[in-house]
Amino acid sequence: MQYSKSLSGEAAALVRRMKIGATLTNAGQVVIRPTGGNAEITDPSVSAAADAYGVALESATYSTTQGTGTSSANVEAYVVYNPFAVFRAAVSGASGDNEDVAMSITENDVSSANGGVGTQGITDADLPSDSMVGGWIYALNGGNSRQTRTITTFVSAGTAFATVPFDNTIASGDDFLIFGASPNILQVRLTTNFTQVPQWWESSIGTPAGINAVTVAILVDDTDPAAPTASLEFVFRDHIYNPLS
Repeated sequence: MQYSKSLSGEAAALVRRMKIGATLTNAGQVVIRPTGGNAEITDPSVSAAADAYGVALESATYSTTQGTGTSSANVEAYVVYNPFAVFRAAVSGASGDNEDVAMSITENDVSSANGGVGTQGITDADLPSDSMVGGWIYALNGGNSRQTRTITTFVSAGTAFATVPFDNTIASGDDFLIFGASPNILQVRLTTNFTQVPQWWESSIGTPAGINAVTVAILVDDTDPAAPTASLEFVFRDHIYNPLS
């Protein structure tokens, strides 16, 4: 995860060193104020990041052993702390909360002359069981290549429907990327190491939930349509210096 830009216009990230209250394993991870109210930084969870400071730029090891430097508890890490920062996180593939998983491509099984609305949505038995209403559909190829729509109805483990139809018939075999998030949605789920976001919020994760943040954009790179990648930009809504929630 990295700094992308600022809603308030700064070109450079606001960065300073902050004292850690727990080991930070991952550079590029979200960090928060710990429960209890001290000034140290610590890990969030995949679905909760109250009082977020921002994103740590380095890992750091916490210790209660007497000593100096990296062996003491007085260890700090550089953190991007701008409350208006837009952060960009890689999207990991559809399976659970793991990092660096290839994107899941949804291959439509049944032709939809109505462009994905009515009774003819985008159908693939590999789609998850949890509802992804409010998520995003990106057409990778076919007659609707690079068009996007919002999911307004989702049938468990099978079909995603839009309200605004795709411009052309969706053929059997057309490929799509389905996301659990969409631009301007008010939740962002994190992966296990707090550095990326999952493509789907599926049944192995439980009820769809995420940290209190707003998605700014989803950016897809389909230069290689057989192995597309994506990143998601977001702003914290529950930031320690500017709680918007």
